[in-house]
Amino acid sequence: MKSSDIIEKLIEASKQYVYVDLPKWIKANEELLSAATKEQDEIAIATAYFFIGEAEYWQSKLDSALEYFYKVLTMSKELKDMELEGKCCNMIGSIHCKKSNESIAIDYFHQSIHCLKEIKNYSALSSTYMNMASVYINLEQYEKALACYKTADYYDDLESKEHGPQADAELNQLIFHINYSLLYEKLQDYEKATEYLDNLHTYTNNELLQSVQQYINVAYAKVTYQRLKQLYQNTTNLIVYSEFLSLVEVILYYSKNILYNADVIHDYLDILDYLIDISAFCYIEEMLHLLEYTAKECHSNTITIMVFQRKLSYYESLGDSIKMESLYDDYFQLLQKHHQEMDRIYQSNLLSHIKIEEDTLIQQSKDAQVKELEQRSSYDSLTGLANRNFLNLYGENQLREARQNNVPLGVIVLDVDEFKSYNDTYGHIVGDYCLMQVATSIRENSGNAFAARFGGDEFVLISYNAEEEKLINLAKSIQEDVANKQLPTVETMVQSNITLSIGYYYSVPNKEKCLNDFIRNADKALYRAKDEGKGHIVSY
Repeated sequence: MKSSDIIEKLIEASKQYVYVDLPKWIKANEELLSAATKEQDEIAIATAYFFIGEAEYWQSKLDSALEYFYKVLTMSKELKDMELEGKCCNMIGSIHCKKSNESIAIDYFHQSIHCLKEIKNYSALSSTYMNMASVYINLEQYEKALACYKTADYYDDLESKEHGPQADAELNQLIFHINYSLLYEKLQDYEKATEYLDNLHTYTNNELLQSVQQYINVAYAKVTYQRLKQLYQNTTNLIVYSEFLSLVEVILYYSKNILYNADVIHDYLDILDYLIDISAFCYIEEMLHLLEYTAKECHSNTITIMVFQRKLSYYESLGDSIKMESLYDDYFQLLQKHHQEMDRIYQSNLLSHIKIEEDTLIQQSKDAQVKELEQRSSYDSLTGLANRNFLNLYGENQLREARQNNVPLGVIVLDVDEFKSYNDTYGHIVGDYCLMQVATSIRENSGNAFAARFGGDEFVLISYNAEEEKLINLAKSIQEDVANKQLPTVETMVQSNITLSIGYYYSVPNKEKCLNDFIRNADKALYRAKDEGKGHIVSY
């Protein structure tokens, strides 16, 4: 069997069985892996491993899936297959998102976007942006999540325009409607959330609807709860919430018959919160049991910690101090284990990248390979500034030095005013150009300060031994340089030039303060600056 035939059969099996008959899909993948191995076809073998990893993912076997995807990532780099590399990074990012390792997930999503943009695979780009939205939802950055969904929608439309309607186009649109409804629920726009849910009635493909029924169930439950809560002004009368509780019963029923509970675990957590809020004790125990089981399936300490937090809240509402005390010991042990695991993942992730680069860039010296890897793992690919991982490493080091030497550490957080409107008006290519220009102004005016892209249109500067006057002058010089670039503006902007809102905070660090405290305080000052009318500089 030729390589192209094997890969085509793998793709066809995925389309045919993924949502409707998982055992048949697994069997088809294993048979085609055997055929590819017999032919010693590396591309087909890597593709087969990818689909086997996907099957593990859909069964909530996240650790097993991760092993397959890391293997495929190494193979795809060796084969210089950017499509497979991009798709693989997307799946790795998605798994880390479900495990609530958000910073690692974002790194992999950015790697995926870089690969897929190079080869203009718009369908896969749409999938990556959709998955990246989940990270921002976990972080409660809902506007950024909405921007990701809109970008995913844009690339999905672009794929249809360039290559005609795709076989899974109807499924993609269905998932878009569900995701938009869940996001607008988070944004407290229940009317719009309901509107997207009502659109689901236009779908007539029952097999398709059945394949994503649990997603639909949780969306309806969450939006219904918030709508009732708003309508009846926070009453805890369970009769008022009977419609919501009926949907919870449906969710609990479906959870016993599906393999992908991990995919909606954060929604389950939200629903548990709602049940605790209205003291719906008859459902809380069952929902806790479902969450504990799913967290165990995912092998996720982070999710288990979240479940423990809900349990503590539940026992507190019952006034059961004995159960609370008994749970606290396990809870704190788990927290300690989680921190150790996060350190291990970070080190493993870095070493994995080093190994991949050493194996694939054989023609270059080892020193050149490590230098290139450091550049990739430390800097943002769009702006050239340090990325969030490097910011954390550098910032904590500067914090320790400032504490030891008893000198102030200054942190500036800035972002582009009305950047969402800017992206909506001019598109993401022009938006990216705007961010690159802002980054250039930061680089050229930051002096000895350390500068990093924090995410989206937000940037962070760290200044060692900082005086307030120095921080203000630094902020002003960046603002003026951006204004002088005369970038195009949109109607919603008050000024005729692009403006930056800036918040700053400085202090001599004590033992209780960590880098996040400094960034959080500067970020609070940034939002006060926005409240004062954009383009302002405000201290904490």
